[in-house]
Amino acid sequence: MKCLKIFLICALVLSGSVYAWAQKVGLLMDSYVVERWRTDQSLFIERVKQLGGKVFVEVPHGNPDEQVRLAKKLIAQKVDVLVVVPSDAQKAIAIVDAARAA
Repeated sequence: MKCLKIFLICALVLSGSVYAWAQKVGLLMDSYVVERWRTDQSLFIERVKQLGGKVFVEVPHGNPDEQVRLAKKLIAQKVDVLVVVPSDAQKAIAIVDAARAA
């Protein structure tokens, strides 16, 4: 399910749909344990840039509590969209709650 959500978000960015409603995009990674995440991040940033947006990247290096803290930081920076590669599904609920409250 996690991969499907990420795929759908990436598909929106690559199709250009994000441009209409997002100038500031927060990208909250998990870690770079898998090399493909670096590649995906680079492609994601380049496409958002092509569409006129800016990506703010945070990486908690596999620490779920740090990921929640970084998510709240991005939300406080007023990102229009927050893309999350969750470290922990249960902790990700706190990220969703913080985004909803904002």
